[in-house]
Amino acid sequence: MSRKLHIIIFLLFILNLGSKSENKCFDYLLLDGAEPLLDFGLDTTSHWWAVTEPFKGMKRMVIDGEEFEASSALTKPVFSPNGRDWAFFSEDALGWMLVTNDTIFDLNAEAVGDVSYSPNGEHLAYSYFISEYERLVLPNDETIEILDRSRGIFLSNDGNSFAFKAMRSGRWALDINGKESDYFDEIVPIGFWWT
Repeated sequence: MSRKLHIIIFLLFILNLGSKSENKCFDYLLLDGAEPLLDFGLDTTSHWWAVTEPFKGMKRMVIDGEEFEASSALTKPVFSPNGRDWAFFSEDALGWMLVTNDTIFDLNAEAVGDVSYSPNGEHLAYSYFISEYERLVLPNDETIEILDRSRGIFLSNDGNSFAFKAMRSGRWALDINGKESDYFDEIVPIGFWWT
C-alpha cells in the first residue's frame, strides 16, 4: 500500500510541476496570416524578421513587427552586433535602396552587394553595382570603386579601416584601406585587431 501511495504522490507532483510550467509559457501572434509567409529568421540579437507576399510577385519585409512597403526584390536583413541597428536592400519601380532602421538611401544601382557593420556595431558599410564596377560606401561616406571583390566587408571598430578579398589573375589579394597585399592561393580574413 505504501508503494502505491508513493507512486500516486510522485505522479501528482509531476502533474503539479507541469501545470506550473504552463503558467510560464506565453503565446504571441507575430503575423496575422493575411499575407503568405515566404521567409523568416531570428537574429542572435533577439530581433526577428519575416518576408511576406502581399501581392503576387511582391515581397514585404517585417522586422520586429514593423512592416515596410511592398517591393519587387529584397535581401535578408543584416543586424549590427550590438543589436541597435539593421539594414537590408529593397527594390521597387524606382530602383534599389538601402533601408536602415532610421533612414532610406536611394541608390542608382543595377545590383546590390553587401551590408556590413563594424564589430562594435557603430559603423555601417555597404556596396552596390553600376556596370561591372562595385561601389563600396564606407562609414565616412567615402565611395570607392572596386573590381572582383569576394563577399564580405571587414571594418575596424572605429570605422576608419576597411578590408576585403579580391580576385587578381586567378589568385586572392587582401585590400586594406585601398592597398593590396601580395597574391595568395587563399586568404581567410578574420577582421581587425581590437584597438
